[in-house]
Amino acid sequence: MKALGQLLNNPVLTATISSWLIAQMLKLIFTFILTRKVVPERLFGPGGMPSAHAALVCSLMVMMARVSGFGSPMFALALVLAVVVMYDAVTVRRQAGIHAKRLNEIAERHAEEDSGTDPAADATNDLGADPDEGELLSDEGMRQDKGDEEENELKELKALKELLGHTPMEVLAGALLGTLVAILIPIL
Repeated sequence: MKALGQLLNNPVLTATISSWLIAQMLKLIFTFILTRKVVPERLFGPGGMPSAHAALVCSLMVMMARVSGFGSPMFALALVLAVVVMYDAVTVRRQAGIHAKRLNEIAERHAEEDSGTDPAADATNDLGADPDEGELLSDEGMRQDKGDEEENELKELKALKELLGHTPMEVLAGALLGTLVAILIPIL
């Protein structure tokens, strides 16, 4: 019980979790303002304004400076972590989101091009046997099955999440939010 009490009264943990929660709630609010839709995924999902990751690590960094001092190893660790997380959000994760968007566009174009085929005509192979009846497939039937597999894989690509990283402005907003929260949380 003593450990739980210490955990709940930890100002560093309080600041970091508060920063993350505030950033996530702001994402939900900003998404609603822009789209007029409540998107619950914005409460937990990555990407968007402000960066919750940046808010969390900057809050941690500022709290480590307040608790341990700028010369402490804890502050140095928090600073390096903050730089890595924010760099990753603006570069790697942002590029992954751009790639996901492009792959989704390719999958959509491919699906539109293939929509001209007649699925009923492909229900039997060129021997006239129904593949669902367990008959052997001809080469044409096997090619069709392979084409169906590829088409299904491309349709699954549409499910790729596009909102993964952040713009530099979103990271800056998150960093400022986390810094502000860390300054406002009292150290016991």
